[in-house]
Amino acid sequence: MTRDPRSATASRKPLLTATTAQFLNALHLGVAPLLVPSVQHELALHETQTAWIVAGYTLAFGALVLLGGRLADIHGGRTMLVLGMLGATAAALVAAAAPSGLVLIAGRVLAGAAAALTAPAAMEIIARTTDRGPARSHALGWFAAAGALGFGSGLVLGGWGADALGWRHVFLLLAVTALASLAMTLRWVPRRERAVSGPLGLWDSLTCCAGLLVFVHGVTISSRAGWLTVPTLGGIALGLALVALFVWRQSRSAAPLMPLEIWRAPGFWRVIVSTALIYGAWVGAYFFGALMLRDVLGMSATAASLAMLPTAAGAMFGSLFSAHVLPRLRRAESAIVGGSLVCGIGTIALALFGPAGGALAVVALLLVIVAGETSAFVAQNVTALALAPAGQEGLAGGLFTAACQIGGGLSVGLLSLVFAALPASGPAPEAAYAVTLTAAGTLAILAALVVVRRATPAGRLG
Repeated sequence: MTRDPRSATASRKPLLTATTAQFLNALHLGVAPLLVPSVQHELALHETQTAWIVAGYTLAFGALVLLGGRLADIHGGRTMLVLGMLGATAAALVAAAAPSGLVLIAGRVLAGAAAALTAPAAMEIIARTTDRGPARSHALGWFAAAGALGFGSGLVLGGWGADALGWRHVFLLLAVTALASLAMTLRWVPRRERAVSGPLGLWDSLTCCAGLLVFVHGVTISSRAGWLTVPTLGGIALGLALVALFVWRQSRSAAPLMPLEIWRAPGFWRVIVSTALIYGAWVGAYFFGALMLRDVLGMSATAASLAMLPTAAGAMFGSLFSAHVLPRLRRAESAIVGGSLVCGIGTIALALFGPAGGALAVVALLLVIVAGETSAFVAQNVTALALAPAGQEGLAGGLFTAACQIGGGLSVGLLSLVFAALPASGPAPEAAYAVTLTAAGTLAILAALVVVRRATPAGRLG
């Protein structure tokens, strides 16, 4: 029987909507690096404050994504996509009108909270509209490719917009894109009945989010006054205490937001830790690679963003290659190890040889880095879902997304602290970038080492 092409097109529309949401989440992250100099100049921010333009988004995203997953399970992906895109629109408008760095960072945190609603909603739509096996692997491959492409497009928008439009207009454009995605959701994603009930875990989510934000604030911004000062030590201690409180409450809750037994699934914690490390390495490499093009090689923001556009090809290649070869591998962790090592070695090569080779060498190495990261990313995503206990795949997807965002936020915050401690404005600014990027590359190599001891048969994937 011939399949009705209209039915096939209709079935692809929800998947297109889900990948568009992933694209926009990454776009919100990607615009930040090349906007930083303009924002820093106008709002008089110091280096560690500018890191929060990235870290505030990723940390709120990561800390609240489990709540977003619970809401998607209860109310459905369509409802949460609608609410998330409304939140993303409001966040972009707040950032565009920000009179100070604090308000801008608040807008970025709000954008991260909106992404925490849309990302698991998009995953719920994919899980509902694809079957386990090759179909889901390929869908997740396109999902990863959309994220990498969105990040690269964000760099272009941020760089070109900083020169041609001004950073406030870039955030206005983000509001327009969120409204366009909202229209897609309302038109193409069907409603579904409420399928799950239970407590939301709102206060637990807010406790975890506050703990992460306070901890990173203590490590990055407060530490500028000294590591042994009350704001620094108090912030770090309070942040850790709030995260510990969250874990303790999960262990005693009858309906926890994050059941702790999932961490006892063989190999699961290794994949999640590896994910946080590789994502942190990738975001760090992109963040400082973009600034290297501008500050060391003297390129304008527009030229730097256009120069980095070809890295999108690496993202597409890495994600689709991994989705294609993963079912054929005898050991699933081989794809994670291989992609992580490519990312790590490429980042260290960028640190050592990038500035000397000029813009072409920097872009070529960034292409290699993103290809390695996205190939590992797809393998980690599929493996995390495969290793999760039955009935906890949604939780596994939420933890995977949380690992990405928290890893990225912590990485940029800590790498910016390293960078700020080095003489980046002296006669040899390359040294500061070399040290910082070498640290980022080390994270990717650690991502490979973490999973070496865990062998997941490829037949379990899908």
